[in-house]
Amino acid sequence: MSARAGARGSGVDIAASIWGGVIGAKPHVDHEHQPVEVRPLNLPEGLFWCAVDCGHSANTRVLVSQIGEFSARSPARCTAAMTAIEDAALLALNAVSDNDVTAFIAAVEQGQEAIRQLAVDANVPLITETMTKISELASASQGAAKSTGAGGGDTAWAVFANQAQATEFRDRLHANGIKRVDLNVELGGLSLIEGFRQNGNG
Repeated sequence: MSARAGARGSGVDIAASIWGGVIGAKPHVDHEHQPVEVRPLNLPEGLFWCAVDCGHSANTRVLVSQIGEFSARSPARCTAAMTAIEDAALLALNAVSDNDVTAFIAAVEQGQEAIRQLAVDANVPLITETMTKISELASASQGAAKSTGAGGGDTAWAVFANQAQATEFRDRLHANGIKRVDLNVELGGLSLIEGFRQNGNG
């Protein structure tokens, strides 16, 4: 949908809002008419997660444009970096299929390292200082944290194998002046209200 509207994003954020719950998404073969192929997922049992405020608003359009410039300058290096991110995503999907919490956390950590390497190679600020600190705090609590979306700020996602680790991480966040974001997974997705009009009347 976002691709058809002229945006440069993947459309996964819109798909998540429409479907609700946890989804796996990949580019659809017919990208012009259906940007992403979606399937519902369940996170591994026993996984604890929380969202974290990176303290900085990211401009996705600018970041995507800068990565596009990197791809034009160094197509082979950009492809290698993007493949590493894709590999981490596939590991996460396999961990979900296997209901493997440990493998899922490792995949999140690998994904964040792949994003960090892309940021270094492209010289694009995908990883903020706060995001680096969040990753360090998650690792110190035996978990992992990863940027969401295009990176560069906004929100991070941290995952842990048990409640004690998640609580320890939250305490570390508080001690470092970093805020949690109170989010839950909404299973319902998009709902259409009969009789609703765009102008809000009737």
